[in-house]
Amino acid sequence: MSTKKQFISIMIFVLIIASIMAMKFAAGNLLFPIIRDMFNSIF
Repeated sequence: MSTKKQFISIMIFVLIIASIMAMKFAAGNLLFPIIRDMFNSIF
């Protein structure tokens, strides 16, 4: 039970880090629409 909760916590943490990196990348390169389309394709 605790292992599953720990796994979920790690996944959420990784997702947040990925979101921040994607936002920085989008802001730096003005490619937000492309990244948004990529996220829409993934989800």
